Amino acid sequence: MRSLEDITGSLAHIRILDLADNTAGFCSRLLADLGAQVIRIEHSDEKGAAASTPSTPFKQDLFDLYYNSGKDRINLDLKSKKGQDVFLRLLKKADMLVETFPPGYLHQIDLGIDSLIRINPHLIVASVTGFGQLGPNHNHRSCDLVAAACGGQMYVTGTPNNRPLILPGGQSGVAASLFSATGLLLALKNRLQTGKGGHVDISVQEAVVSTLEHVLVRYFSEGTIPERSGALHWDRTFMVLPCKDGYFHLTLFQQWETLIEWMDSEGMAQDLTDPQWKDEAYRKARVTHVIKVIGQWTKTHRVHELFELGQLMRFPWAPVQSPSDLLRCPQLEARNFYHHINLQMGDPVKMPGLPFLTSRNDNSSGRPVAPRHQWNAEHVAKNCNHNALHFKKAKKHKQSKYLNKLRILDLTRVVAGPYATRILADHGAEVIKIQTRITATGAESNTTPYFNAWNRNKRSITLDLNQAEARKLFLRLVRISDVVVENYSTRVMPNWGLDYNCLKRENNALIMLSMSGMGQTGPYKDFVAFGPTLQSLGGLTHLTGYSENEPLGPGFAYSDIISGLYGVIGVLAALEYREITGKGQLIDLSEYEAVCTTLGPTIMAASLGQQNGSTTTDFHLDDTSAPYGCYRCRGEDRWCVIAVFTEEDWNAFCKATENPGWEKDNRFNTNSRRCRYRKELDRLIEQWTSNRTAEEVVKRLQEGGIAAGIVKNAADLAADPQLLSRDFFTIMNHPILGNLKTERSTVFLPAGSREPDTVAPSLGEANHYVFGELLGLSENTINAYIEKEIIS
Repeated sequence: MRSLEDITGSLAHIRILDLADNTAGFCSRLLADLGAQVIRIEHSDEKGAAASTPSTPFKQDLFDLYYNSGKDRINLDLKSKKGQDVFLRLLKKADMLVETFPPGYLHQIDLGIDSLIRINPHLIVASVTGFGQLGPNHNHRSCDLVAAACGGQMYVTGTPNNRPLILPGGQSGVAASLFSATGLLLALKNRLQTGKGGHVDISVQEAVVSTLEHVLVRYFSEGTIPERSGALHWDRTFMVLPCKDGYFHLTLFQQWETLIEWMDSEGMAQDLTDPQWKDEAYRKARVTHVIKVIGQWTKTHRVHELFELGQLMRFPWAPVQSPSDLLRCPQLEARNFYHHINLQMGDPVKMPGLPFLTSRNDNSSGRPVAPRHQWNAEHVAKNCNHNALHFKKAKKHKQSKYLNKLRILDLTRVVAGPYATRILADHGAEVIKIQTRITATGAESNTTPYFNAWNRNKRSITLDLNQAEARKLFLRLVRISDVVVENYSTRVMPNWGLDYNCLKRENNALIMLSMSGMGQTGPYKDFVAFGPTLQSLGGLTHLTGYSENEPLGPGFAYSDIISGLYGVIGVLAALEYREITGKGQLIDLSEYEAVCTTLGPTIMAASLGQQNGSTTTDFHLDDTSAPYGCYRCRGEDRWCVIAVFTEEDWNAFCKATENPGWEKDNRFNTNSRRCRYRKELDRLIEQWTSNRTAEEVVKRLQEGGIAAGIVKNAADLAADPQLLSRDFFTIMNHPILGNLKTERSTVFLPAGSREPDTVAPSLGEANHYVFGELLGLSENTINAYIEKEIIS
């Protein structure tokens, strides 16, 4: 077993017991990469695992390898007295436990969460289930397909009048794991102050809903129910178009005149040179024509020709890359993104690591460690000598938030960065958002619902960092702050003289999170990108479509939310390291790499030359189970999903649908035969579902013990009884926008800390607090800075 002296990662002093399936196995893998010792307990009763893990040896081997890299592994029978004795001995020396059993299952085998925390009061438990521990649907069966439907991802992914699509690669488990890791690290921060552990309740449905970016923002503010729009971005500003040798993702309207001059120089601009096309509203209203003309031009170019030339002109364009393309990417190679693992089955496999590097030369550099060992359970229990738990004695007062007294300077814009700082603000950090009147437009306009969604619980100041005096004020703020977060392109902060090396001279304990499209190093470091183009660059768009020749991508900026969560995890781990060492660090996060991590097993399959790991398939159905798919129901654009994994499930499904004929049909009497005759079976099932409402179908199937779900749109989510019962939504009063409904934090922590306190700030509302109270400037001095537009 390893000790604290063996490694120097941020979480080297933390021990985690892992009882998770693929719903949250990635959570403890992330923490292992950050230095934690993770003991994976492979229990003989994998209750419910079949509903959430691939069943073929090939797929399961790769999921197992990716999700469980860096963990020690033991086998225990948790139902036996001997197995429980060993488990409880391990538990007494553990800091965290991650489990994904159905609600109440551990209590049934005398290992209830409350009992475990009584045995070890310092223990932090993350329970990750389909719908959470409480609520009317908490016992409903779930899986990746059901979570994607009930969480709203599927309804907005695909093309109009066609079947909704699921994202590839088990994304509900990825999202749930990132939120779970965030919750565990937040609870760890709280334990430093109180000495107490606690129970973190993660609902996979809520995790998926929280990735939807624009969907609920638009519904709650405009009453709009976003629909599927194919490869066209919801605000009509991005589109996937064909090239000579593939597909390309580009912005339709950014730097319009430069783009039209380029096309016109090649005789391809057609009527887009006419003056009326300079008006963006005019272009958006006629976007079909714009797409047609630009698409004819892109067909005359190769993908990487457009990528390289476009990036030279600062266009945030990207090729639609396959997993095989990712294996050859010079940027990922330059940043040592892949860990090369030798497998007994043949050539080394490339496995993605974490999407960030740090300024410390140790195992928390954001790259994966090698797969660890299979241990004898008795050996682990006897030799599990835990390092001293690192926390302070409990204080007499009760903290209402976990990150009180933490101050963050927020230089981020749009979604990914603001989402990261919003999560930290939601849990008590004082986040000071630095804006200017010139740049507070569009997505950064303080008076829009979109801005309000990502910037609640923050303060706003105006400071023009293009001016030397403003930068001096910023450095004074750095001296009294804990964290700086920025998501500019890599040139900006160094050009201002505000890179990490400069900032740490002012505050050696400072943690700086730099979130850029490609990372701070490598041949692509100066390339620009947005969420949709990063999804194309990172493989998601290629794998999300009805066929390989129709890459569509997600119907929302999934990459922005994922990158924001990774940023939070990096900051919280760095704070834990600082508690022990007193040292700060730079976290260099690549949002491109963040997208790649969501497709780990698929990229690994491609590196082994497996075609089913590198090409797109209709709906990304589990090709080892049937029925497993999306089915039309009664009503306009109403759909449900159904997932059957075992023969027991199949028998229950036939009983619930009152179709004993299916059970007796020789084509369907085994799982392998059902997979062989999938199309025929799906046709019969859709004949049954299309005569019933989605609500009726799902109610009947869930009561019969079958994993099923409604493909929910924004209105469905807003009225979802499970979400409402868990108080997932709250109403906040904005002085200009009025009452705005918004979701609470997905991380459901003990002792409160889920309630958003304040709406997003008005522009510069905290100028006098920050410059007056915090920096001690006089009123006259502040006014002088305002006159000079330094405080702008």
